[in-house]
Amino acid sequence: GSLASCRCREAPVGGSHRGSGNGASGGGGGASSADATNPTASITQYQIQNTFVPSTYEADGFAHSLSLLLVKPFETNSKFFPAWITRTTLPVVTSANPDGNVPIGPPNDTDFGFNLGRQSGLGDLVFISIFNHPTEWGSWGIGPGFVAPSATRLELGERSWKFSPTFAVVNRAIETWQFGILGIYNFPLDNNGTKSLQCQPLIVKQLGEGWYTGWGDDLWSFNTESGNFAMPLQLRLGKVYGCHGKQFNTFVTGLYTPDELRQGPTPEWGIKFSVSLLQAD
Repeated sequence: GSLASCRCREAPVGGSHRGSGNGASGGGGGASSADATNPTASITQYQIQNTFVPSTYEADGFAHSLSLLLVKPFETNSKFFPAWITRTTLPVVTSANPDGNVPIGPPNDTDFGFNLGRQSGLGDLVFISIFNHPTEWGSWGIGPGFVAPSATRLELGERSWKFSPTFAVVNRAIETWQFGILGIYNFPLDNNGTKSLQCQPLIVKQLGEGWYTGWGDDLWSFNTESGNFAMPLQLRLGKVYGCHGKQFNTFVTGLYTPDELRQGPTPEWGIKFSVSLLQAD
């Protein structure tokens, strides 16, 4: 049944989980809301995210993305990097209809072209990971990643294998707050893709009883070859709660990209709804 129909309880304010604790704990050693919003936390997450974009710059019509995500930590034998946090994302995408025509004839032959129109299918699979180093003030980490060309339509991916080194820094020194950044640089391993820098600012305020608010988890993107970029403004409200002995994290994010904070086709407005099943490791 729906979340509203099951016997759910709020995650009560409690102790910290593995020292991350400036948020509400689910009790019984469960994950806290501080863990659920921390990209370096050692918790397993089975996540579904649904994003609806009613308006896109340089395109007509709506766009839509349904993403399946798995966050899985692994213990290591290293004292310096005691945990390896992995994150795998596979999106199912419906694109907006881009303005203009795309030439499909010989190079520089603009007379032979067609309109791409709205496209639907799988996007590229993205894998990132962090070897996490805990500190007194929070944690930091680095790790490998890759992009696999799983897109079923050329317009939904780059048909390029990419190497994606990743880093993250999370500061939890201020009670009930998290500050940090997640960064990814994508290097194409062939001639099909482009280099790009992606980053996620991390600003989260724990409100108690499992509630939290702050910046969303969408990445800012900078194409270092074309100069295109997108820096969406984001506001997120979420809650970690227990239901039938399981823990869940649900949040809603509103997104808006002003014209001054983008170059190239970019979602103007968007709303994201996310549900995760959490398992503390």
